[in-house]
Amino acid sequence: MTEFTGVPVRRERRKSQRLNEIIEAGARLMCGGGFENTGVADVTREVGITASALYRHVSSKQKLLEIILDRRFLDYESALDECHGWKNVAEVLTPIATTHRDLGVLWQREARNLPESAYASLASRLRMVAKRISGNIDEPAGRPTAIARAWATISVLISLSYHDTKMSETRLQALMRQLILGVGADSPRSSRDLEWSGEKIATVSARTVEDDELDSTDRAIVEAAAKLYGTRGYHKVSMEELGQAVGMAGPSIYYRYTSKGAVLAAVLGRANARLSADASAALKTATDDCGAMRALLNSYARLVTHEPHIVEALLSEIPHLADDERQPAVDSWVRYVKTWGRQLRKCYPEVTPAEASVRVHAAMTIVNDLSRTYSTRAELSVGELCGLAWSALVAGLPADSDEKPAHR
Repeated sequence: MTEFTGVPVRRERRKSQRLNEIIEAGARLMCGGGFENTGVADVTREVGITASALYRHVSSKQKLLEIILDRRFLDYESALDECHGWKNVAEVLTPIATTHRDLGVLWQREARNLPESAYASLASRLRMVAKRISGNIDEPAGRPTAIARAWATISVLISLSYHDTKMSETRLQALMRQLILGVGADSPRSSRDLEWSGEKIATVSARTVEDDELDSTDRAIVEAAAKLYGTRGYHKVSMEELGQAVGMAGPSIYYRYTSKGAVLAAVLGRANARLSADASAALKTATDDCGAMRALLNSYARLVTHEPHIVEALLSEIPHLADDERQPAVDSWVRYVKTWGRQLRKCYPEVTPAEASVRVHAAMTIVNDLSRTYSTRAELSVGELCGLAWSALVAGLPADSDEKPAHR
């Protein structure tokens, strides 16, 4: 009897191990190439199994993505059961973030491919994770509130998805803990002299941008495409829908753009050009190094709060570009991020390039996420948003460096 009951246990263990292999392979492929560009055959080749063997574990590619996200969320939920106090939150959640660096991309870019009910269920769980994190923060006397800091903490954790900066695991985890403690502090290290410091993110009105290179029709097409691609995803928007958004027949767009991909390339090219122009203006007008860093953050927050779909498209849709268009878009974004990193190191020469990259991505992700999350978008002012992002940029660094001018 003892021998007989042992066989199913071994089989169950092997089945569980195989499912884990499928989950991790699917996560790597979807994070790297996107849900639409990842097929079941890609996953089976990665794992070394047949399609029928895969379907014994998951019923579809959508179900695989749902299971991946379920497992990632479950790791955080289980860890929070053991959390007591803010330092413990930083200690317990950081290893999960460094182990599963793919969560940000899989949730923010790929989860919209899930059925509506599955997405809603996961979103509800994420809100509960934020609430549980906030329960470990002593509610501050002033703003931002504990829940806003909790969402900023989630942004810091998932920011690792958006870069592959290399440093030792020990150093990376120590740095991530530092950033989490920074955004959860009772008095975040806020940046000074920011425009619209009291204006709510939700009430910031869109600004009109004129492009010398685009006529009014091209501008309308590109702006409509940015909104549609950023909110719904490139693959879910047809040329007919894009045409309807600008009051023209879908096929008429082909007179101006050779393909749907060419429209996406124009959207992302314009987004990168906007970021580059804003960065140049910010750096030119600043009178000291740390002032220039604050101006960079302010210009980015201004663009994202005004037009969140622009950065949404930039972060989510690059994988859908044709090969000859993808690399220039990636290179432009990388140059922009490196501009932040170089400026941060001018303020803090002791910061290494790798550490600067981690800090910059954490700050950018806070701006990206909190300007689009319903509750924080309604609660925070632009200045408070920048203050939380600044806290991630400078957490653990000398307190006087961001207060005293660093003359060039």
